[in-house]
Amino acid sequence: MKNQQFLCTLTVTTCCLRYRVTALERNLVSWSRVDSSSGLPELLTVGFRPHSGENRFILDLAQPNDHRLRISNVQWRDAGIYLCQLSVHPPAILVSRLQLVKPVVNIIDFTTSVSAPRELYYDSGTTIELACRVRLAPMGGASIMWQVAHAEGTRILNMDVTRGGVRVVTGREPDAGWIVSRLSLAWARAGDAGNYTCTLTGVPPALKYTAGLSDTVYVHVLQGDNTEAIYSKGSARSSSMLLLLLFSLTTRRICT
Repeated sequence: MKNQQFLCTLTVTTCCLRYRVTALERNLVSWSRVDSSSGLPELLTVGFRPHSGENRFILDLAQPNDHRLRISNVQWRDAGIYLCQLSVHPPAILVSRLQLVKPVVNIIDFTTSVSAPRELYYDSGTTIELACRVRLAPMGGASIMWQVAHAEGTRILNMDVTRGGVRVVTGREPDAGWIVSRLSLAWARAGDAGNYTCTLTGVPPALKYTAGLSDTVYVHVLQGDNTEAIYSKGSARSSSMLLLLLFSLTTRRICT
């Protein structure tokens, strides 16, 4: 019996478990999955014939001797232990453990790359700058969608053609493999306030509404002369910093 482990990102469309088998001749390769509740194996394929009620599991032979179990439309419940059995004498069983890894989506500080506060404050007329990072990001067509929700409704910012001054730049960090998307809105105005959400897109339909594939912060746009005394131009501050500075400003006024 031989063991090995496979890692597969949750957002891929297809995942393959593979074993190289030599000198098999006419003997069959069958794949089973161990049921997590009963602990009993559930037969998935016998030779090239699917044996499961689901059509997502098939045996895929990559010449000359790579016998792969191909799982399409990957789902959370596919994680677990799989058995590859060789019909030889004595029978041989190869054990695989499939672990599904979910991407981690976070809105981060535009300049420091640390997690951003849940509320950000910008002066009217400055530039709103947000960044979104996806760790353990899948390869392929995955990308980031930005949207803002406020009293007037929800608007997708990647395809904005009405406001103007909106810029979205998305790419993959070559060393870490993260997907990073940067959003900027020039000349912030009161109507820009709202919940800003970045969402990982390009995931299979079955996983489209999986929790944790998005992150949200609330952006305030401040008006008036006091904000210029509190904030430097173009900077965002957390709600705790806002309260501290307002308290300091009020104290100075009382003391004078």
